[in-house]
Amino acid sequence: MTLSFILGQLFGFLALFFMIVSFQCTDKNTLLKNQIFGYISFTLQYAFLGAISGCLMSIVSCIRNIIFKNYNNKKAPLWVLIFIIFLVTFLSLFGYKGVISLLPTLAILGYTFSIWTGEIRLIRIMQAYSAVLFLIYDLCSMAIMSAVCNFTLFISVLISIYKFDIKGRKK
Repeated sequence: MTLSFILGQLFGFLALFFMIVSFQCTDKNTLLKNQIFGYISFTLQYAFLGAISGCLMSIVSCIRNIIFKNYNNKKAPLWVLIFIIFLVTFLSLFGYKGVISLLPTLAILGYTFSIWTGEIRLIRIMQAYSAVLFLIYDLCSMAIMSAVCNFTLFISVLISIYKFDIKGRKK
């Protein structure tokens, strides 16, 4: 194991910690702040592992959360969504290393759109979609802690979908 690999996994563990903490927050601003620290840690993890696409998309996620945090509970204007889509598309050109490197791009595009709409059901569905895409990318990139995070997130979101969207709808 190289030092770069070990540092990548350590930053991945730190990211996992911040993401778990973020999902325990009841305040949107605190949730977004913890996720910003999580995405910074993911950025460093992917950088140490040489996973450029994941690194760049983590930077975009950080920027996205900073922008959305400034809108508090209001919907961000359409230009914000267009700006983020442009940024994701532009940066994905630099991280392209084959089909696998497109997975983080697709994940970020879908999840960003769902956050922009503010529809909680769509957010849950797109979070599951994003988690699966990032899980595949993480396994191919040897981002072990990120893979654990995305697998955990996927299971958590499935439980939420069942609890709120399937079981909750029946009542």
